[in-house]
Amino acid sequence: MGHPERLIDYGYRAVHSMTVDGKEITKAFYGSAARHSYFFGASRGGYEEIAVARRFPEDYDAICAAWPPNPLVLSYAQQLWADWLIAKDPARFIPKDKYSMIHKAVLKECDELDGVEDGVINEPNRCHFDPKVLQCKGADSPDCLTAPQVELLRKTYEGPVNPRTGKVIVPGPAPGAEEQMYSFAIGEPQQAPLDLFKYVVFHDPNWDWKTLNWDSDIDKAIKNTSPTLITDSNLSGFVDHGGKLLFYTGWINYQNPTDLINYYNDVVTTVGASKAAKSIRLVIMPGNPQDPVFNRVDVIEQWTEKGEAPDQITATYHIDSKVRTRPLCAYPKVAQYKGTSSTDAAQNFVCLPSEFAQKQ
Repeated sequence: MGHPERLIDYGYRAVHSMTVDGKEITKAFYGSAARHSYFFGASRGGYEEIAVARRFPEDYDAICAAWPPNPLVLSYAQQLWADWLIAKDPARFIPKDKYSMIHKAVLKECDELDGVEDGVINEPNRCHFDPKVLQCKGADSPDCLTAPQVELLRKTYEGPVNPRTGKVIVPGPAPGAEEQMYSFAIGEPQQAPLDLFKYVVFHDPNWDWKTLNWDSDIDKAIKNTSPTLITDSNLSGFVDHGGKLLFYTGWINYQNPTDLINYYNDVVTTVGASKAAKSIRLVIMPGNPQDPVFNRVDVIEQWTEKGEAPDQITATYHIDSKVRTRPLCAYPKVAQYKGTSSTDAAQNFVCLPSEFAQKQ
């Protein structure tokens, strides 16, 4: 608070300074400049990457940006939402053990939408789970939800809503991410979002998060973090430089991938579809984005140095002592089971256009 230059460092300049110095150090040590520069990061690191691609487009030849929160302040607002709801009505609080029960109910309803029962929802945006099916018929118990708990779950999925316009400010976590919800619904917010609103948005270390106004305060949050912590979709400089950018995220993430899909679509529109086809890819993974293992360095190298775009990536999942391979498909395609042989082998799946994505 009160140090705008430090905020700029945090927003994007520190990474650029590190990159410039890093290239000079590399050249001095090896006696020649690096042939290529690549950047890998996730979450806050993913945001740093798109910030650098926008502001310093020649710093990197290729970037692999995982689940970047943009605007950062809206991602943090979403993290405050469930706690704020509980503060307004403590009866909404859902004990930790119930989230496993909720997750099982969601899987029961939506797991087989893709034709494969494997414990993962392939396209949660096609899942229309209604928490009311879990509402207790009588007294509260571990295998049901009270009416206030049903309300919290519904509102958590929906995400924070502007009370004046009725519009969703930022989408909540997708169905399937229930076991990540508890950390953001204990009745007290996590420190990172709390600090951003206290020191950057309101410049008040005594700001009370329970007073957050989801209309005027959100407007203020955007204004006071723009453009330092917000990156627009004009990545033309990076694309014209010949840069390659791979976005990826997963559906089991408190940060709903719909946000990244919207940003990706904006980037494609801004830079032009033909240019984007050569330089930009988005991969939405079923499950937790930290579960599938794939060689990101190899993917980026093949794309940059050999022109082989990552339209399909074979990844390995380790789930309950079982090893499973699956293709990760470039958006808007998704992996579809061919209908024969093992559902644990990538060769038995094919990347096909998502009917849901085509309707968006």
